[in-house]
Amino acid sequence: MSETRYDAQETERMRTLSGAPLARFGQRASAFALDLLLGGVLCILLVFGLRLLRTGRIVQPVQGGAVDIRVSLDFFESWYRVLWWVV
Repeated sequence: MSETRYDAQETERMRTLSGAPLARFGQRASAFALDLLLGGVLCILLVFGLRLLRTGRIVQPVQGGAVDIRVSLDFFESWYRVLWWVV
């Protein structure tokens, strides 16, 4: 199987990289997955850290022992959710 190589056309820096082998699909996919994982972990730490700083606790106690679970996908409701999509 032949390797795909970088073809430089513009700047001197690009010309120095001309002919360098490119990463294979599996390498690119694993790097992408690692980026998503690290970004997700950092976002979760940021959100829980901010909540801890604001309220003094991560989880709010529920009145009367009942469990109330709400899932909301409002990504643009607060600034850190917008930051997540920008970064």
